[in-house]
Parts: sequence; structure tokens; C-alpha cells
Amino acid sequence: MLDKVSAFANALKFTIASRKASLAADSLQIYAIAKGLARDPGSAALASVVANLKRDLGRRGRPKTAAALRKAASAVTTAPPAGTVS
Repeated sequence: MLDKVSAFANALKFTIASRKASLAADSLQIYAIAKGLARDPGSAALASVVANLKRDLGRRGRPKTAAALRKAASAVTTAPPAGTVS
């Protein structure tokens, strides 16, 4: 009996994960299409929908590489203090 319940739980977890992945892929495709349509100046109302999709999907862009992060950190630490004249 325990094996059957465990097998059912595993099958249910797989089904939920599969449906969630399918919905995520569909959502990203809709987001990409909406972004393309929002470029048209005549569809200003769609811009707010795209902004909401971006917020809800958590699209933040490509993560920075380690080298870019080091470069940004060194630029901050080597910058002269504000208000000083060189």
C-alpha cells in the first residue's frame, strides 16, 4: 500500500511540474508577442499590459557576468569623492 501511495505522489508531482512548465513557456511566448505588438505607436494600451507581464514574470534581463560585476565594483571604489576638484 505504501508503494502505491508513493508512486501516486511521484506521478502527481511530475504532472504538476509538467503543467507548470508548459504554462511558463506559453506565458513567455505571449510576453514576447505582446512586446512586439507594443512597439507600434498605435497600441499604447498594450504597453501597460507588457509592463504588468514583465513584473509578474520576473523578467530582469540577462545576468551580468562576473567580469562585468568586478569592473563595476572597481569603478565605484576608484571614483574620486564627490565634490573634489581634480
